[in-house]
Amino acid sequence: MQIEEARLQRSEGRLREAVLEPAERDNAWHVVFIDEAGRRHLLTDALGRPRRYHDLDRATCVAREAGFDTVRVEEPF
Repeated sequence: MQIEEARLQRSEGRLREAVLEPAERDNAWHVVFIDEAGRRHLLTDALGRPRRYHDLDRATCVAREAGFDTVRVEEPF
């Protein structure tokens, strides 16, 4: 899901949560949106590749740009 689609779905009330999750490698973060049915949608670029952020603050800003005031961070211990 690209950021424009996430903004639209959020404004329509179809997305309920934004979550930041660690990427599998490179000490980066993914932005994941959760819809009303609990399905997960990874934020992607124009080519459909997962967007990765090396800065947690930047990933949070992107989730907020999609319309979320609160962003949950999931980090396994």
